[in-house]
Amino acid sequence: MKSMMILLIAITLGGCSMLQRHPGSGYSSFNTESPLLVGTNEYQDLMGNEENVGDVYNLSPSQRQRLNLRLALHQAEKDVMSIEERRLYYRYKDLMASDDERLRFLKLPTLTAKENYLQRAGYYIDDSQYSREIASLIAENDISLGMPMKAVRESWGEPKAEEISGHQALGNARWRYTKYIKSIEGYKREDRTVFFQGGLVVGWDTK
Repeated sequence: MKSMMILLIAITLGGCSMLQRHPGSGYSSFNTESPLLVGTNEYQDLMGNEENVGDVYNLSPSQRQRLNLRLALHQAEKDVMSIEERRLYYRYKDLMASDDERLRFLKLPTLTAKENYLQRAGYYIDDSQYSREIASLIAENDISLGMPMKAVRESWGEPKAEEISGHQALGNARWRYTKYIKSIEGYKREDRTVFFQGGLVVGWDTK
């Protein structure tokens, strides 16, 4: 009888060890190549408009790699930085080519190292060419009436499309941008058009 009980316990334990659980159960062990535990909504928030996924647990290797990189960047952005470093990063974040570049930038040890990197990469903006108000708007990725074309480009980046009226030297144009803005319903597309006369902003439209 005793031996029969031992045999039954052994069979039961062996059967439990062979069960395969869904990763969401909390029992599965993750290897180092798996993404950190995030739900589908959190995944969509992290990746924005770049990815659409039905099941966060069935990511392709490339999706998993991008997610791990985005998670690392998200954590690096939360890490303590000085006010100057934080301002510098968010001023140039959208101009950087990839999450990998942003993460490498954040890992630079000092403010001076970060400024030197921006200069070498051709991102650095010389504020002395603008008034204090314009320089402040660029730092906040904003625009205003009377802002010159060059300043708009430095604040919002390269436009998606440019429409020129007459000779280019006259500075009469429309620039179109597409941005994805986070909202309580997820990421919403926002189409922006900036109008220039004489090389200066005279208005804008957002849809």
